[in-house]
Amino acid sequence: CPDESRSPTLCRQIAARLRAHGAPLAERDNEPPTTPAQLNLFG
Repeated sequence: CPDESRSPTLCRQIAARLRAHGAPLAERDNEPPTTPAQLNLFG
């Protein structure tokens, strides 16, 4: 997580949310969704 040093709590919350949606941890928040499934998850 690129922001972990600045906001570890927020980073963990985002990681948990991504895991809840079944998204890989390698996926970064600053990268736009590329598939319809991802658009549905984050839209």
